[in-house]
Amino acid sequence: MEALPSKEIMRKNGIFNKISKIYRPNDTGITFKTVHEAINYFWTKEAQHLFRYCCKEEYCLTDNRDGLHWTVAFGEPDNPPPGMIKWADHWRDGKQELHDTNKWFNNPAVIEHNAPELF
Repeated sequence: MEALPSKEIMRKNGIFNKISKIYRPNDTGITFKTVHEAINYFWTKEAQHLFRYCCKEEYCLTDNRDGLHWTVAFGEPDNPPPGMIKWADHWRDGKQELHDTNKWFNNPAVIEHNAPELF
């Protein structure tokens, strides 16, 4: 695995490419006690590991505790070497690979794609 800079270094030049979504279980009646419980319900360990490319993350439960609301953003490096893949692109490509191999979700979600940003 490549060495990543600290989150502070990753956001030194600002944060870009924000993504905000709400995931709800396909099965109605499921509620969560904690954010961590919801994260583990929806995402595989491989998916959770991919968030290392985000320079800022925020998660909360929805008002009814029946969903996970999340926002992530990515930074830009100082003087990137030629050919360096941006962190947002690493995340996007990794997410696609996990989706393609059915390793993104532990449990499928109903997704609200245009959720308000948490930060």
